[in-house]
Amino acid sequence: MSSADLRLAIFPTAGGPITPGATGGSRRLSRRLAAAGARGFSLIEMVVVVAIVGILAAAAAPSVVNILRDRRVNRAAMRVVDIYRSARAKAMGRGVPVLVSWNASAGTFTTLEPYITLTGIVPSCGQANWASLPVATPADNAIQQTDVFNVNSYEQTSMSVLDYNVPGITATTLQICFGSNGRSYARTAVGNTFTPMTGVPQISITNTANPTPLVRKVFVPPNGVARIQQ
Repeated sequence: MSSADLRLAIFPTAGGPITPGATGGSRRLSRRLAAAGARGFSLIEMVVVVAIVGILAAAAAPSVVNILRDRRVNRAAMRVVDIYRSARAKAMGRGVPVLVSWNASAGTFTTLEPYITLTGIVPSCGQANWASLPVATPADNAIQQTDVFNVNSYEQTSMSVLDYNVPGITATTLQICFGSNGRSYARTAVGNTFTPMTGVPQISITNTANPTPLVRKVFVPPNGVARIQQ
């Protein structure tokens, strides 16, 4: 037997020695599977995946936008609650009246309080000169602005305040004053007299861009501890 015949008998294929129990067909199948696993994705497969991801993202985009807007409504409601609660706590802690004024035309909640001076007398809710413009320098009978919240800073969010005396009527102005004893006094016009608050003003914050808008309602009970309706 020649050397070529001997080599062919030992190594029948160029791939190497025969593995016990393996056939030529199984070896070829193994090589094909290994090659298929190493070749990666084709351009068509990648284009199809990108198209599917784009379709899913486009379908989910409106829902994500509405969720973000609803979160703004929640934040606005919590901000209103914080304004009233902080004003009441400050009035009781400092011993001065603190006023929270809602102006519908400007869309603002403004917190005002009188300065405390060595020579001045601490006024009550009805005695303080709330109509005067806030000033930055402390003076007797002067008013300072300590906080302001503009609902217009929250995109596509609207707010309305219902009159606590006349159910169903929207108030363009609502001023709630917290006395040093924690009592709440209110009026719906700047020139009116403050009276002890017996009703419950309702403040509605709405997502105006959603066909089925989220509405958060804030209630300010006579004790002044504002809360969000759950």
